[in-house]
Amino acid sequence: MDIQSGIDFGTNTVTGIDTNVEPLLQQSSFNEMSQMITNGARIEAESFSSYYDLDPLNQGNQYRYDEGVDIEQTTDEGGGYNVGWLENGEWLEYTTNVTEGTYDIKVRVASAIEDPGSLQVKLGDELLGTVDITGTGGWQNWQTLTIEDVQLAGSQEQSLRLEVKDGGLFNINWLEFESVGNSGKQSSFNEMSQMINNGARIEAESFSSYYDLDPLNQGNQYRYDEGVDIEQTKDEGGGYNVGWLENGEWLEYTTNVTEGTYDIKVRVASAIEDPGSLQVKLGNELLGTVDVTGTGGWQNWQTLKIEGIQIPAGQEQLLRLEVKDGGLFNINWLEFESVDNSANVDRNHNHNHDHSQDECHLQVDGRFLYDANGEKVIMRGIESVVRYGQYQGSGEWNDPYENGSLIDGNGDNVAEIAKTGANAIRLIGGRPEEFERAIEKAIENNLWVSIGHVDFRDTKVMEIIKKYECYVTLHAQGEVVHEDENKWREDSIKAIQEIRELGYEAPIEITAGFYGQRFEMILNQGQAIFDADPLKNVVFVTQAYSEIENRGGMSANLDKLKNFPVPVFVGASNFGLGLENGYGNNSNTYKQVWEGTQTRDLSSFYWVWSDAGYGDVISSNRKFDGLTSVGKYLVYDSPANLSSHAPKTEWLLDSELLLQSNL
Repeated sequence: MDIQSGIDFGTNTVTGIDTNVEPLLQQSSFNEMSQMITNGARIEAESFSSYYDLDPLNQGNQYRYDEGVDIEQTTDEGGGYNVGWLENGEWLEYTTNVTEGTYDIKVRVASAIEDPGSLQVKLGDELLGTVDITGTGGWQNWQTLTIEDVQLAGSQEQSLRLEVKDGGLFNINWLEFESVGNSGKQSSFNEMSQMINNGARIEAESFSSYYDLDPLNQGNQYRYDEGVDIEQTKDEGGGYNVGWLENGEWLEYTTNVTEGTYDIKVRVASAIEDPGSLQVKLGNELLGTVDVTGTGGWQNWQTLKIEGIQIPAGQEQLLRLEVKDGGLFNINWLEFESVDNSANVDRNHNHNHDHSQDECHLQVDGRFLYDANGEKVIMRGIESVVRYGQYQGSGEWNDPYENGSLIDGNGDNVAEIAKTGANAIRLIGGRPEEFERAIEKAIENNLWVSIGHVDFRDTKVMEIIKKYECYVTLHAQGEVVHEDENKWREDSIKAIQEIRELGYEAPIEITAGFYGQRFEMILNQGQAIFDADPLKNVVFVTQAYSEIENRGGMSANLDKLKNFPVPVFVGASNFGLGLENGYGNNSNTYKQVWEGTQTRDLSSFYWVWSDAGYGDVISSNRKFDGLTSVGKYLVYDSPANLSSHAPKTEWLLDSELLLQSNL
């Protein structure tokens, strides 16, 4: 760029430049990909696709050496490069794809000159605005100037131009777009990336950012202070859906992608005959569009499919659902199903569909358990004590509860718990003949069984578990007291090895440290523990006492557990324990945990011990007819109530065949 000799630009003093060179208009092949204009998008000045420059040399001699734009390294925050040596009339262009919205446009500039000139920002033929640049006292002393409230229409392959006016003696680092009003807001709700892999489901309401045309949550549910319209859904599984959608609105989800070919299933409903369409994008790539048809009601749901989409692996990828051609429909969820045989796990390996055989068990595949028919299992259960022993504090997996106080030696409590609608029960302690009676009653009442605090090495115990292994998980660790992650990992791997050497094939439950509350131990060490199991059949347990709402907030922490690639059971939620009891949360927090696990498809167990008074479900005589207020909420009133939200698979409902075969 032709400039007056002797001026110090950045780190370079330029002298004696030939002012008689021809101007250079050049299309660059450097950056062929279109850049996004959306909330938070930043366009680096040096990433232009074409330019007009008054001399053919790169005076900064950095980065794009064979082109005429003058680029140097910047000392601005974040490092990288800036464009400098600018002159009046020169310009840079960037090919962009624009998301409709109202934006503040921020421009990062620096200049050692008191009044260096101005910069026009254009999109196509439209002038978006002009920033008048003032001196900053140095070529690397940076300031951010803003063009406010610029309305942009959605468009593809638009040329964004930065053009120098009235001088030009300044540097440019970047241009950034920030949505204003209610459009394109970044949410703090879901900080953890979600997984895209076989069986992954992304709930519509678990977005990380969004663009919405009005500032109110019209459904007035769940995320009350944000603009996305959320309501409770009557779809199978309950939870929430996003509704009141309008053309151009979008939801974004931060994802980590496992490479593969997927069918993408979208769950939608509409009372309108021809409501519009929904685009599914990953980064800049359009994965496909579903044309939504009317379903005869806002809660009459259908599943539409985009088939055979090849998706490369990637971290922190933005998945976008964008409404087109109308938008009068509801969205419940998005689900990915692998169609690549190499990516599929045979859920029925080591399973035998003859109930009379003992060669079957629940099996982990991704973040879910599957039964012997390959049907997904999400446990919604209640804990019940057979015999309560004095906890030894060791955290060892074989801590027996054989000689403590007898609570329910005949399994009578099991049938009462089954009346709640639960699909699972955790049986704690007991001598072999006692917990066998309880297991039989559980299976008879179509309940999955988590077995805890028995001696898994006892010959009689082994015989009983092998007989009913199709229906059980092994709660292998007591309440681990310590918080040493490395010791926990080593102890857990040792427990898994010992249990597998005994011939058990059922899923092994591994409980986090500090009485199950340190869920971060699962996030940090869980994958290594899971990989140590030769059967890859491990689930993890965390207890929702006081810690679930700390260190990030309850919703964010539940999202972290949801996004963990192996199943996690959230246990011992207990409405009645208050601060005075030393367990932390109030009843509303426990209700939110219970409902949060259900909307995220996390298995969960509610705590019933011996007598009511600690937030138990049933009364002190352990009868369903004596439901406490907590029990009534859990069974009937909660949006995640057990009456409707504890699905039972066909295999579980056929469990009486197993009992008949073992008579």
